[in-house]
Amino acid sequence: MWKSTTLSNAVPSWENVLDGQPVTCSAIGALHVGSSGQVYAGCGGSTSSEQGVDWNVLNSGDWAGLMASRDDGKTWAMLPGFPPNYYVTAILETEQGSLVVSSQSHLWNATDGGIWHGSPPTVGVAVGATCAGVSGGSWDWTRVSTRPTFTLLQLPMNEGVPGGLLATHARLPQHTVSISLDHGSTWTDLAGAGGPMGWKDGAVPFYTCAAVVGESLVVAGLTNQRDNVSATDSAFFVRYNDFDPPSLLPPPLPHALFLARIPTNTTAIVPDRVTCATLFSGSR
Repeated sequence: MWKSTTLSNAVPSWENVLDGQPVTCSAIGALHVGSSGQVYAGCGGSTSSEQGVDWNVLNSGDWAGLMASRDDGKTWAMLPGFPPNYYVTAILETEQGSLVVSSQSHLWNATDGGIWHGSPPTVGVAVGATCAGVSGGSWDWTRVSTRPTFTLLQLPMNEGVPGGLLATHARLPQHTVSISLDHGSTWTDLAGAGGPMGWKDGAVPFYTCAAVVGESLVVAGLTNQRDNVSATDSAFFVRYNDFDPPSLLPPPLPHALFLARIPTNTTAIVPDRVTCATLFSGSR
């Protein structure tokens, strides 16, 4: 992984920020810049999948899971608790301070992918521990989907209320797109008005992606044939008008203000982002 702080220069300079870091990920499959200097990276394949017979190339390194940085990518550590040996393809940070992570395959099983919802440690975290949980204990990870997933997309906000997410799946022509309305905790099919998308007979979409343009949803994919993985093609689908992202989101919640008393015998720190909410132990 490289970082540059001179992109405005005619010839930007780059620094390798992983040399000497306590991480075991040998290749990066996903990258997400979060809030307050948080950056997340997921381990992935080290070569092009087109070099593999089954489109799932084995990595010679360690598919160790997730890495995190809380200083804009200067230093890194492994994010505890995420299951190893998955090819991580996308990472999103929700407004609740949680992560949604997708995978398209497992090191030993090309069809074993899915989506995980992770929550950071919120109680009993030592003073000085990072909000991202890099050194503050393991995250709580829940596997919320077993469908191999290639991309995650945050839907536009509805009157300031987030929560809508889209996922595009790999190698599932009948179930290409899923939607979540609860910050990635649960997922359901998002079928077109006429049913599943009309991929060509025998075509299997293995690289998929999606974008929202106005009130339309665009889904695309690189495909191959079930009986001939070298016979590649591509297709685009557009769902017009009836796809209205704001209408898919839950209604706005009433505003509320909560006040907490910190115990007098507790040394407290002010969290560097709002979502690191419950850092202090003891009564409130």
